[in-house]
Amino acid sequence: ELEDKNKLENTTKGTVQSLQLAFVKDKGICERCGNTKNLTYEHILPVSLLADFNIDAKKEFWEENGQVYCYACNQMKGCRLDMSNPKTKELLIKLLQ
Repeated sequence: ELEDKNKLENTTKGTVQSLQLAFVKDKGICERCGNTKNLTYEHILPVSLLADFNIDAKKEFWEENGQVYCYACNQMKGCRLDMSNPKTKELLIKLLQ
């Protein structure tokens, strides 16, 4: 259900990367530390976790699962869940329903 509500049909890897880049440009600031340089698209729920639920984050742009982090904050979070982020809890609940 969550997969169907939040995906764009027939997206290519290049399209997903373009959408992620636009997302970063729109936000313009790291949501964790406030940095404005070296910004990246960061998955709130890691790609590896989404794969366990048959969601291919490399093909599907799921805006609700995105946030902007600078490179340093993104590397520090890695492929872990950040339970201090309220978005993480909300998305996990939706995913498990």
